[in-house]
Amino acid sequence: MSLFRRVAALAVLATLVLALLPSAAFAAPPATNMWALGALDMADLAPGKTPTYIISLQLKKDFKLPAKIAVPLPTGADVVWSGEVFFSDPSLDVPSSDAKIVKDGGKNYLVFTMKTARAVQIECTTADDMIVNQASIRDVNLYWDAPKISGQTRIAIVAPTGFKAKTVPADVTVHSATDGAAYVRTYKKTTDGQRLQLSITLVAGQPTLTDGSTTASGSVTASAQAAAAATASAATTAAPVPAAPVGTDPLYTTLMAILVGGLAIAVGVLVWALMKQKKS
Repeated sequence: MSLFRRVAALAVLATLVLALLPSAAFAAPPATNMWALGALDMADLAPGKTPTYIISLQLKKDFKLPAKIAVPLPTGADVVWSGEVFFSDPSLDVPSSDAKIVKDGGKNYLVFTMKTARAVQIECTTADDMIVNQASIRDVNLYWDAPKISGQTRIAIVAPTGFKAKTVPADVTVHSATDGAAYVRTYKKTTDGQRLQLSITLVAGQPTLTDGSTTASGSVTASAQAAAAATASAATTAAPVPAAPVGTDPLYTTLMAILVGGLAIAVGVLVWALMKQKKS
């Protein structure tokens, strides 16, 4: 192979690697069978509040730490807080220090390292299609493409005080919550990527709880150990987690520098070879 063709091939190869590297460098970790329990809450639905989407997950007892995890996020939801949580004592909660939003296979994941706790919580804004306001009526559509969870997972929409569901789905139970009533759907387990969903229309009124009462007791909505309270237990004052732009990972930056340098050298040699050919 001539020098000209070798240099040209090198330039093409470097260009292809540069084009393919971003998706490889930030690919989400493969899904593993790590989760024992899960919960999903939509809270803060009272007028004047910012609705909150809360994911809670608990590891299996035999899963070892530290571990890098990837939790699926709905498209359009922005992370407000994420970290390791201790539901028995929220003061011990630890914000994640290395959280990044990663795109993989057309889906968004929040990736960070668990170091000490056995449970995580992620608090987000809601996606645009989750809440539709129509005067005094509010259509709420809670959904999540969950990871594989071997045990119980429940999802809940917390109706604020003074509101109730216009119609309660047959498989949904209604429980007292600290700031209203929680409409809860329970799954015995989930498969990777399974769509969990609950849709209700909130109207003004007093809800009827599953036990037949209409009196709020102040209890939390969680029915599983891993579930958060209807109102988040962890602080939400931390800065939002930005989507990780291509090139923020140290390994990616190093590889980019090497490849760009190699490509520059290849182009320089190519120009030199062309000039030498013209002279000869």
